[in-house]
Amino acid sequence: MHDASMSCPVYIIDSWWTSESPPEEVHLHCNVSGKHNASVYWKKDNKIGSRDASWKIKVKEPRDAGNFTCWSSSTNELLNYATLYIAKINQEGRIKHQILNSEGSSNSNFKCTANNYSGNFTCSWMIAPQSQNQNLKFAVRSLNSDNTSGSVTCEEPIRDFAKPGRYSVSCKKEKPCLSAEEYQQIELGLDVFDKHIYENATLGFFIKDICE
Repeated sequence: MHDASMSCPVYIIDSWWTSESPPEEVHLHCNVSGKHNASVYWKKDNKIGSRDASWKIKVKEPRDAGNFTCWSSSTNELLNYATLYIAKINQEGRIKHQILNSEGSSNSNFKCTANNYSGNFTCSWMIAPQSQNQNLKFAVRSLNSDNTSGSVTCEEPIRDFAKPGRYSVSCKKEKPCLSAEEYQQIELGLDVFDKHIYENATLGFFIKDICE
């Protein structure tokens, strides 16, 4: 069961998408604190759902996910919102890749390269041909909890029109150091959103290992 108080508007719901697996329960709560006798209603993708401040829904397939909004019945003011995505889980308990194009035994073809030790590097990935559509959204973020050796920031991913299905992003590591002085790997996460389906990939490396 997932409890969505909506302090953060995006939630990833793990789903073992088989006929035998039960749906996940998600509790949505609309914050009506400070509003006396507040009356609210919920919408899912602009269709009215529950009229209670709390709404328990069951999520298993992409059609169950979507955009959920809570509104004031008296003023029609938007009070809270959340977006739910489905992450399809395979038999090994990992996210199944249908959007990201995998290579061989690797989890995906998410990879990074650098020309030197300046701290600048580029990451790229491929998506499956059937997944190329306008709903695709990507985000690359640092997974390092300790940034004493330098934080990593990445720009907005861009599409490579010269190579269909390929996307890339430019990143920079602050406080770059020589190869002999590297002691902490860069850990990156790639988030992939296609309408209401979510996938991800992770990568860890030293700059010295990706220099070409």
